[in-house]
Amino acid sequence: MAQHSTKLANWAAGGAIVAGIISGLTLLLPSGLGGYNAWNDAHFALHNLAAILIRVVVFALVGAALAGAWQHGRRLKH
Repeated sequence: MAQHSTKLANWAAGGAIVAGIISGLTLLLPSGLGGYNAWNDAHFALHNLAAILIRVVVFALVGAALAGAWQHGRRLKH
C-alpha cells in the first residue's frame, strides 16, 4: 500500500510540475492569445494567481488519477 501511495504522490508532483511549466510559458503570451491579465491591477493579479493555483491543483489531481488507474490496471492483470 505504501508503494501505491508513493506512486500517486510522484505522479501528482509530476502533474504539478507540468502545470508550473505551462503557467511559466503562459506568462510570455499576450492576454489575447490566452496569457494572463495585466499584473499591475490587484484584481487581475488575484485572478491570475487563482488561475495558476487551479491549474496546479487540477494537473496534480489528473496525475494522481492516472497513477491510480495505472496501478488498478496492473493489479487486475496479475
